[in-house]
This record gives sequence, structure tokens and C-alpha cells, in this order.
Amino acid sequence: MPYSKTQLLRIKNKDCIQCSQPRGLDGTTIICRSCAQKAVARSKTRNAKRNKLWMERSHQGICTSCGNEVDNKKFKTCSKCLKYAKDLRYKHKDRRLSEKRKNKICLTCSKPAIKNKCKKCWMRDMLNRHKIDNNLSDYFWQLLEKQEYKCFYTGIKISPEENASIDHVTPTSKGGTNELSNLVWCDRDVNTFKSNNTYNSLIKLAEDIIFNHNRRNFEKQTSNPK
Repeated sequence: MPYSKTQLLRIKNKDCIQCSQPRGLDGTTIICRSCAQKAVARSKTRNAKRNKLWMERSHQGICTSCGNEVDNKKFKTCSKCLKYAKDLRYKHKDRRLSEKRKNKICLTCSKPAIKNKCKKCWMRDMLNRHKIDNNLSDYFWQLLEKQEYKCFYTGIKISPEENASIDHVTPTSKGGTNELSNLVWCDRDVNTFKSNNTYNSLIKLAEDIIFNHNRRNFEKQTSNPK
């Protein structure tokens, strides 16, 4: 709630905004010590009344928020109040996330971000996804630089928070492990295309695709000569 002109003038003059008396050295930034103590006493009284009402409603088996009947006995509140609290929580969460995206701040740690995450959080999430020790983050940054930010399979340019992903050269479903020699950086779409194929089977699949593509072009040219 914004301050009125009178309150702003009192703040400027270092007076209490409630009683207009000098705040003194033991006062807060806007009110004197006496008014601060009264505010604390009012808050304690209000909280005590709220807790007492909550306990009474809880013992009676009714909603602790609105006093209506509870639909599910597992909860202390009715479904309407639960939905309202959930919507309010997600509303505030969505607002905070949208503000972070707008200001290019990491959604996790609020530090400057590449896109939605900072480098540290992005790498941590990437390693956790593949169940790799987070202490190896420096190694994977060095590996990405060693690959010159290029896909291991195609040479496509890759970058964090865009299309970079970690892949097992030999899939874990076919006996591959999380050994560093079996892990490489590649393009996300290429990783999806590779699926659970080994490196040799991927090469054979690519050769079959190219062969079939060339065969179709040849048949098309021979069937429709100029």
C-alpha cells in the first residue's frame, strides 16, 4: 500500500508515520519504538486468535479456512479452498518465472542466465538427467571445448541451452556405461534420431538412408528424362 503525502513527509522528517513523534535511535525505518511494540502486540493477538480458530475447526472436522464441511477427511480444508490456495500458489510462481525469463535470470538460482538457466544449473541438470556425478562438470565443459562446440556425429554447431546434449556412444540398453570414454556431446535432434543404436549401427542406418535417397533420385531421373 503506497504512503500518503503526510506519511512521506513524516518519513522525510524522521518522524513516526503513525503518531508523528520523532522515531529516535531505537525506532524502525518508519515508526517509533512505542508504535512498533504495539504493532507486534496486535500481530501476536491476531495470530493467537487465528490459531485458536484453526484448532477449533480442526477438532470439529470442518474446513479450517472457511468453516464449511470437508469433502475429503485426509485434508483440513475443503476442495474449494484447496483449489484456491493451489491456484494462488501457481499464479505467484508463474509470475516469478515470467519475470525471471524477461530479465534473463536463472529460474533456479536467480543468477544471470544463458536462456532460462545459468551455465552451472544447466550443466547440473544435464548431468543429473544422465545420472552422472556433478563433480565432473568441469570435465564436460572441457570436452565441449575440445569438440569445438560441435556435434560428435555430424559436426553441427551446438551450444548450451539450445541444442547441446550428452549421449552414450554405446547405449546403456546395450551394455554401455557412464565411463567418460563412452560419453560425448551431440546435437539434441541427432541424439533423438540415434535413439538406442550403437555407433556402427547408426553409420549403417545413415548409409542405408543415403543409398535409398540416391536410388530414388536415379529412378526419378531415368523415368522422366529431359
